[in-house]
Amino acid sequence: MAVQTVLVTGTFDPDTIEVLQGVFDGVWHEIEPWTDASNREQVRKTIARAITDLARSGECHPSSLEAHAFEQARVSLGMRNGRQVSIYS
Repeated sequence: MAVQTVLVTGTFDPDTIEVLQGVFDGVWHEIEPWTDASNREQVRKTIARAITDLARSGECHPSSLEAHAFEQARVSLGMRNGRQVSIYS
């Protein structure tokens, strides 16, 4: 799933879509190794929604979008400060 799939209900110009797609691709490239088949699609959706929701609020700076998407992906994966968090800790 790409950001464009999530954009069906949003309206962004082509240049903004290109930025959003680039941010998505970059975040996914870094997060993908932390995923497995059981959570991959959910994490991709989380990243895409984080990016598009923030963009809809008016933020389109790639570094801000990226930071927000990374944070939401980490939460989705149960990670804190970039490290896996055990449910037993």
